[in-house]
Amino acid sequence: MDIDEIVVAIEWVEDYVQIVTDISRLNLCNPYEIMGGVSLADIIGWRLLRICSDKEYVHVIADKGSIRVSLDPDLYNGPEAFYYARNEGGGFFSA
Repeated sequence: MDIDEIVVAIEWVEDYVQIVTDISRLNLCNPYEIMGGVSLADIIGWRLLRICSDKEYVHVIADKGSIRVSLDPDLYNGPEAFYYARNEGGGFFSA
């Protein structure tokens, strides 16, 4: 799924992390790893370009690195490992 959004904030909500962009929210509910040698707080300002998945991870591809969220069924805290939705509708991705 192609997106073009800027990360504007990071919010810690109970048992998951929410990445807030200029037009959407991404919930990281399972363990995640930031590829690019930075911490979660450092991704503010990143341009998110694409969301895709394989059997093991959801991948959020950005201009300065990427984030991968585990799809290991033993690590689920709730019904989803990852959730993306645009604030005004029109875009949705869940795994």
